[in-house]
Amino acid sequence: MKLTYGNQTIDLFDKGIPKQVLLSLSGGLDSASLLYLILKFFPEVEVIPFTGRDKTAPMDYECTLDILQLMREIFPNGKLAEQDVYPFDIMDPEWRQRAEDEWESEKVTMPDGTIVDRCTGLSGLVKLLMLRENAGRILRQYPESYIVTGMTANPPVEDQHKYGFYDVAERRRDTRDNNPWKTRLYQPYINVDKKFVSGVYKDEGLMESLYPYTSSCVGFPGETEHYTEPCGKCFWCNEKEWAFKND
Repeated sequence: MKLTYGNQTIDLFDKGIPKQVLLSLSGGLDSASLLYLILKFFPEVEVIPFTGRDKTAPMDYECTLDILQLMREIFPNGKLAEQDVYPFDIMDPEWRQRAEDEWESEKVTMPDGTIVDRCTGLSGLVKLLMLRENAGRILRQYPESYIVTGMTANPPVEDQHKYGFYDVAERRRDTRDNNPWKTRLYQPYINVDKKFVSGVYKDEGLMESLYPYTSSCVGFPGETEHYTEPCGKCFWCNEKEWAFKND
């Protein structure tokens, strides 16, 4: 099904409508909007949300609880299963050592041959490795399903420079010609940016209901009033402002 928001189009489940998907629900804008679209346009699909409960960012998990409650209220007949939750800590010394050891092997080769870091910092790679491990666990639990994520492409590079957040962005997300389908992984937003997500919230009337329940910030406690305010500095804060305030 082709869906257009923010003057960008995705073809959701273009290879066939699945019976069941495993949705990576982070508490952020992207995955929450994707959950909404699946429940609205594909009510026959069972959605199993899974979430990492990060010790260093406790509000993200709390946001997912509010998001799921709201979705159950909006779609009382939707096939929204119980949430799978796994704990992790991006400051765990063993995981940080593993991320250091694997930093070079995790680098990404871009279409033009440029080699870039997979993440902008060690904590990001720790989080990614933990997500990957738990994705494997949940895929073994549901062998007939696959994982769906809400990861988007970066804003255009010229806008990253214009609004001053090029240096905190992951370069691997600059490319827009990626295949949304991988082995047991589907990323329908991978070739659209957050203006598509902004369009979902605005066009679907979710700015007063769903939007306040989301969190898109990776700032530390001292930068966020102990996770109660966005830091305004990280990539996610800048990307959010770019998408929702610069129409």
